[in-house]
Amino acid sequence: MYTPHPVIHKTYYHAEVGKSQSSTADDERQQILQEMFSDLLLRQALAGTEKRGKLRERNFAHNLLSLPEEVREGMIIRYFEALKAQNTSERRNDAQRFYGKFRDAIKEKNIILSETLASHLSDLRKLFTTNQGQFTVLHDSTIAFGKYPEATRPISEFRALAQDEAFLAKYSALVLMHCSQSPEMAALYTTQVLLEEDDPGYGPEFEVKLPSSHHLFLMPYPAPRKLDAFCDMLVANKVALIITLCTPHRETKKEAPLVPYYENTQDCLTEGRKIDCLSCKEIEKGKEPTQYDVEGRIVHRELLVSNGRDEHRLHHLHYENWPDMQPSPDIDLLEKVHQKRRALVKGEEPVVIHCKHGVGRTANFSLTDCCIEAILHELENGKELDEIVLNPYEMLFEMRKIRPNLVTHHSQISQVYEIVGRFYEELKQHANK
Repeated sequence: MYTPHPVIHKTYYHAEVGKSQSSTADDERQQILQEMFSDLLLRQALAGTEKRGKLRERNFAHNLLSLPEEVREGMIIRYFEALKAQNTSERRNDAQRFYGKFRDAIKEKNIILSETLASHLSDLRKLFTTNQGQFTVLHDSTIAFGKYPEATRPISEFRALAQDEAFLAKYSALVLMHCSQSPEMAALYTTQVLLEEDDPGYGPEFEVKLPSSHHLFLMPYPAPRKLDAFCDMLVANKVALIITLCTPHRETKKEAPLVPYYENTQDCLTEGRKIDCLSCKEIEKGKEPTQYDVEGRIVHRELLVSNGRDEHRLHHLHYENWPDMQPSPDIDLLEKVHQKRRALVKGEEPVVIHCKHGVGRTANFSLTDCCIEAILHELENGKELDEIVLNPYEMLFEMRKIRPNLVTHHSQISQVYEIVGRFYEELKQHANK
């Protein structure tokens, strides 16, 4: 009697199980896509030459744009209508992703749409730009909208709270819930994103000025087409400091290049505008390599900016090699950036803070900055250090009213509490001397 080799039999068994599980998942996905696209002719167009008419979402845009001219526009309109129909369904995120891929395919192929298709695509853009409904709704009627009184704590407790994952997760989720449930916040988010994509300038939608905080401009990394407006904004507002929290050559993409505007931007500027680097000095280096296999570092530059008529001199602090979509890999280095920022700028002079998208690392840094300024404001008004209480989550909610896509993940907020707690201890130590 044949007895299979145990290793071969086990390998064959797991391979068959893997195939079975993969096949089941694929069948389920096909069922979902068929429900989303119930129009048989549209399904055939989306499937293209795929065997057995399977729907492969990576090919949707290509297959539609490859249709004969006489049927292409009508079929694309059917596709757009099918995506619109998912706006209030549980498949909204899928539809939002399909819209994004179609838009990217048009840009990549340099396709000019007809007025009819452009109008339909514009409607989709407005529909799927909003973040309303993006987050899980937490039903808690006992907590007032945007108010979290239990999160108001003495700053002496902040370093302990930085390690309290349950506390951080609870209030991070509440801020997201309140923002996603608010039609006003959803409308603000839509307006913000559309302005960033369409408006070549930097208007009040980028300004954040909370009570007791500095005048801040929070924004994405300035794209080449917006560098003229960036120069104009720096000079017009007499910005004292730019804080950059990303590394252009590590995060740039072919379709959206990031130009190191602080080095050489003459090719991107017009009508006599310029950004000249007068000096550049490394002031601190991290202890451990980041995911880029190099240590983080802080660079201080002095820049001379001209709008073609007037010149303005300012500081530039650059935290290099902080990876995107993560908390800082070196909190000591992040703390050093805050310390240097306070040494360079005092009073009401405006400060620009940006990373790549202006929502993650920018949120981390700016919220910490607002907390520290609130402490200094309380001390100036005669309050004792140990009497000061803060609520970073209510501050964050107010900041999101101005820049509603600021990230609130608790891993980022943990670093806010840690650095503010360290600042308290620094003040306490100085007071005891």
